[in-house]
Amino acid sequence: MDNYQIVYDIWEGNPTIDIGILKENGIAGFILRLNSMAGGHHLDAQFFENYRKLQNDFLTMAYFVYNPWVDGKANFQWLKENFPGDITRRFGADIEVKYPDYLPVAYAVEVADFIKRVQDAALIPTNYTGPWFLPYLSRWPTDTEYWWARYPYSIDRVPEIQTHEELHKRIAALKWTPDSGTSAPGPVKLWQVSDKWTLPGTPNHAIDINLFNGTYDELKAWWGNPKEIIAEEGEIEEPGEGTHPIEFRTINGMNIRSTPSTQFKPIGSVPGNTIIAPIDVGGRDVWVKVADGWIAHTTAGQEYLERVE
Repeated sequence: MDNYQIVYDIWEGNPTIDIGILKENGIAGFILRLNSMAGGHHLDAQFFENYRKLQNDFLTMAYFVYNPWVDGKANFQWLKENFPGDITRRFGADIEVKYPDYLPVAYAVEVADFIKRVQDAALIPTNYTGPWFLPYLSRWPTDTEYWWARYPYSIDRVPEIQTHEELHKRIAALKWTPDSGTSAPGPVKLWQVSDKWTLPGTPNHAIDINLFNGTYDELKAWWGNPKEIIAEEGEIEEPGEGTHPIEFRTINGMNIRSTPSTQFKPIGSVPGNTIIAPIDVGGRDVWVKVADGWIAHTTAGQEYLERVE
């Protein structure tokens, strides 16, 4: 492989990360676990801290572990309420948890419902799975891209890789690329080539190593920009008396209401007790300017208004 990018996926077992070492050794990005299955949907204790530390130096993306003990709607609801608003809309949908005696056709129906809800919410799922997980579902989504687990037969385990120099050499010797010759249900864009190696820069716990077949700029374009919402071009009208509908335009396909929602209470007031109309964004975390010196945002479905100096 002549042209590839290395991406780590990490979890709460990786609280110590040496950014300098990883940048020096050409790590392009991180996929951060948003949740685990500990007691159902468990928010990864290290997600937001790792995101805070890494977002300025690496491409960062979340991955969500699908819970087969609840339906697709419930999975989507949890994701919607916990998905960070300033991270890229693309995320990994980790579909690998086995629910004993769960019929593959039922599992497939619920995953399809989840994927549809996600796509309708303008998020972009990239399904994580591998050959050994395929029997769990009778039918896998074909209108999504895949993050494909290809270990342990993609890179030889012996001798175990202990340095990034060894890793680059072993990758360069690979004979095939992530998007060819696989049995994935859809196009493969990321390829997981290891199941837990410990390399310099992530000392606490072994990590998974993933490859993207292409340049850094191609990976960045595929990864996507962070979600954002910006106001209509031009001056923002100062609020008048009573409820004030503020129009917003959208980017990246996010659908924002241009009139107040009847489903939410007003989020707060500006000087003079002028009420700002709620922002209905389907529960996603967003920030928007509503008037000079004021920013409104929603977090996990709750609306807030804050003064900005």
